[in-house]
Amino acid sequence: MSHYYRLVVSCPDQVGIVARVSSFIAQQGGSITEASQHSDLETGRFFMRYEILADSLGMSAEALRTSLSQ
Repeated sequence: MSHYYRLVVSCPDQVGIVARVSSFIAQQGGSITEASQHSDLETGRFFMRYEILADSLGMSAEALRTSLSQ
């Protein structure tokens, strides 16, 4: 049975968020198996949810969280 990490992001909307997060995951060898994202124009917030095949990354969920928060 495969295990997945679920990455959930909520942040101020700006150009390039999807590209930066996706590029980071790809550089780590990660496989995104499901993706959903949208912007709320009224609040200026961006929301993203990715499911990533855990075995494809070679890092723990905590290491992923730490890397993405920098």
